[in-house]
Amino acid sequence: MPKLFVEEDFFPRFQDEFALRVNKDLRLFEEMLSGHALGQHSWNQKEAVTLQNEIKNVKSTFEMNQILYLDHCQDIQAIQSYLIKRSYNLMVPITSLHNEVNFLAAATLCRSLLELSIWSLWHSTTIKKMSESVTKELAETGILIVKGGGGSPLELADLLQKLLHGTRLKDIKKLDPDWKQMHIMDELKKFGKYDTNKYVEELYDFLCELTHPNIIGNEIFLHVGENERHVITPHQTGWAALATIEKICACLSWSAQSMVNADENFDEAILQISNALDLNYVSVS
Repeated sequence: MPKLFVEEDFFPRFQDEFALRVNKDLRLFEEMLSGHALGQHSWNQKEAVTLQNEIKNVKSTFEMNQILYLDHCQDIQAIQSYLIKRSYNLMVPITSLHNEVNFLAAATLCRSLLELSIWSLWHSTTIKKMSESVTKELAETGILIVKGGGGSPLELADLLQKLLHGTRLKDIKKLDPDWKQMHIMDELKKFGKYDTNKYVEELYDFLCELTHPNIIGNEIFLHVGENERHVITPHQTGWAALATIEKICACLSWSAQSMVNADENFDEAILQISNALDLNYVSVS
């Protein structure tokens, strides 16, 4: 597994502490990875018909909910595995490109990583809250309400299906209208209510600026000279390079922390559901 790190030589001496913190966060992300199988993940994905047939053979609401929520645990863990693998496979080229002084390509991938990290943190938190409602409902009534309520199998199932199958491609949506995607911009707006200092919003705006053919992407190559005589070089060490390095590393640092937190949320959600319904489900990604 390639080691994740950013070369600290790119940073001015006064930013040494920031560079060290970025690499510390990347190490925390790698520690989280060590608890997962980055290779093959076994996912027992059941069709709705299969679940319906299993439910026909049970005698109680509790047993029915055991079947439904066991399937949800499988789906939650599949989502967890997808997101971890996607984030790692973005971080590897981002750190490599950064260290090769290809800041433009690294920053373009960073926007995708930041979107993925926001997505992971937001939805893992939502799933964790839904799992908490399961525990609360069982503690108060002893019977889990199947329909309605935040955390019911139907509501949770809808979210899980969108996370697993959501798409904007018309040909795929024809197979199942419920697979219509949740848009990242909608999730960014929701997340923005908690981003009180606008740190993530400003970081995202900068990375979008680099991704699009705008001024910052141009001025990575611009060396400002005297008497209005400037030089556009093939090397990405120009006027905007330092600001770009800072944003790449800020994205890596924030994303690494967010993915670790999301991973914990998914684990806690599965554990709460398992304990509440006596599933004895073991979470292994």
